[in-house]
Parts: sequence; C-alpha cells; structure tokens
Amino acid sequence: MSISIIIPCFDRFDLTNDLLNGLYRVEREKIAEVVIVDDGSLKAETSIGLADWQNKWDAIRVLRFCDNVGFTLAANAGLRSAIGDVKVLISNDVQIHAPFLDGVIELLSRNPNYLIGNLLRTGDTGWNAFVVDGNKITFIYLEGYFLAARKQTWETLGYFDEQYAPGDYEDISLSTKAMNTPGFDIIALNNPAIVHLGAQTFCYSDKRLRITEVNKRKFEKKWLK
Repeated sequence: MSISIIIPCFDRFDLTNDLLNGLYRVEREKIAEVVIVDDGSLKAETSIGLADWQNKWDAIRVLRFCDNVGFTLAANAGLRSAIGDVKVLISNDVQIHAPFLDGVIELLSRNPNYLIGNLLRTGDTGWNAFVVDGNKITFIYLEGYFLAARKQTWETLGYFDEQYAPGDYEDISLSTKAMNTPGFDIIALNNPAIVHLGAQTFCYSDKRLRITEVNKRKFEKKWLK
C-alpha cells in the first residue's frame, strides 16, 4: 500500500523544513511521495529550500501556485495530484517526533473507509456549536492539520468543499460528510508525537475572523437546513 504525504505551505520555510526533517528521520522508508504545494510563496528562501530538499529526497515533488489561494484549495490540489493508495494531508505547522504511519495503516485495516485525524473534537470548541430552535447542536470533527484516508475515500467524500476557500470550516464539513456517508466514519490516532503548533501561516486576525464568520454561515446553510 503506497503512501503519499501532502503538505501545503505559504512561506515560513522554517516550519516546512522542520516537518520534512521529522518525516525524513522517522518515516522515509514508508513514504512513496511527498507532494509539497507551494501556495504562492513570496520569499526566495522557500523555493531555494524546497529545491535543496528535492535534491536530498527524491520522493519530493513540488506543485506551485503563482498566487496565494489558501489552505483549502492548495490542499485539494495536492490531494488530487498525489498518486498513493493512502493520502495523508499534513499542515506545515506540524512537527513529527516519532513514527505514525503504522497507526494509520492499522486503523484502515479495521475500516478501509475511515477518515483519520490525529485529534477528534467532541466538545464545543467555539467553531462547531450552533443553536437551532433553542437547541444546541455540536458537530464532532477531526482537526484539519492532519487527515489521512485511502484514495477512494478522498474521492468519495469529494475532498474539501471549496466553497470554504481560503479556509476554516472545511475540516468540520468534511468530517460531517464522512459521518453522514453510509459505511464511512471518522477516527483519531491521538498520537502525541504529532504536534500542531497552530495558526502559523493562516494567522488569527480580523481578516481571518471575517472569513470564519462567512464560512460559519456557509456551514449552517449546508448542514443545518
């Protein structure tokens, strides 16, 4: 079973470099390809650094956008381009400290239709709770910084819903779709060796808050009709 790793990035090569170092150190023998989606990076450091990595690790392939399109579209481009039987999406602000792919394969052996994350959110995170007719509804979801599934599962679920571009709510929507598709489900690795730094390239700001509020309304329209 071949494994593709997909990493969207926008500048912050220091983060991407740390992630690649972790993957190379602990999992390179299991990885068939690494698709890095350079989402319109502006700094020469990024292109130079990625070229150095391509010279070091022949599994690496780089896709480039001329303009910054955001996490949702960059992730989908990488996922669609990847050729592995299993496709693992990892944000570039993640650090890998120990092997994890055997855990992914073990879960898929239990249910090949799992959408796998590292962290499953079951409580109110401020993103996933809604009030409908006076009743609170909380959506369970996998955080989007790490998501893994078979090629067929990504295709069946339709990847991320691109109406959420540039980002936010795409992971909650994908998790909801998986749980509402017969035969499919979501599950978490809960691997402490996968560490998410959070909001390093898509930073919290007034602009992001406006995007989040728009996407929350889109999510409500889609899932709370």
